[in-house]
Amino acid sequence: MLEEETAERRRQRIRYPSGSWFPLQNDVLDSVFPGLREHRSRQLYLTMYEYVQRPRSKGLRANLTDLSKLIDCDVRTARSCIVELVGEGFVTMRDEGGKLRSRTEKTIFAVPLAKEKLDTGHWFPVPRFLIKDYLPTYPGSVVLIALLYFQHLKWKRYCWPSVNTLVRVLGIKRRLMYDYLNTMGHEARWKRLGTNLPWPLETSYSPDRRKRHFSVRAAKFYTLPGRKKPLVRLREEFAIHFGHRRKAAANTTEHVHSDR
Repeated sequence: MLEEETAERRRQRIRYPSGSWFPLQNDVLDSVFPGLREHRSRQLYLTMYEYVQRPRSKGLRANLTDLSKLIDCDVRTARSCIVELVGEGFVTMRDEGGKLRSRTEKTIFAVPLAKEKLDTGHWFPVPRFLIKDYLPTYPGSVVLIALLYFQHLKWKRYCWPSVNTLVRVLGIKRRLMYDYLNTMGHEARWKRLGTNLPWPLETSYSPDRRKRHFSVRAAKFYTLPGRKKPLVRLREEFAIHFGHRRKAAANTTEHVHSDR
């Protein structure tokens, strides 16, 4: 379990630009994702989580049509996903008077994990555009979230989880996992999709070629020389593409975090 892997890590503070990033609890990967049955439920959960994490958010007021638009799916798929998420307790309905099919009397949804305090340290920073732009365009982008988690553990530019580990954490079929990794991990294949989004994942191999290394290209984890405080920022290509280049320095947030 991810919780067990990080329980003994010492606490530090990290800095991240809150306008372009948000903190995601480790429990999302540890407790939420592995048991979900509906293929698009993970995507809908992350989208709702990011929404309620926005400044001054009081929850997501939505009907089935709104939910389907969030992840670019049909209404029937959105209904199956939200029924599962609410049934498992991962999403709650705060306004019982709302109706999922009503255009005016919409339900207010909340995501309990998104509102839990971060001072326990079990969380990692995620670029918002991975949720808002990549996930609706390519559902396999959910793999990038898990890779970010493993990448941040050692605070390196790459990580090396096995396919078995990714399958276990995300609850995705092995065949799909290989397809997602191969599509996102090769620039030519990614460009053939015509998404107009920057190539998201770089893959390489260890010197003995026994381990495949993954690097989420949007994120740069680093620590300045002579400093102990770890930092994370967007790589320039992504900052420019999503319009965050000038905003990052002004909107920096600190939270207690655990790091090795």
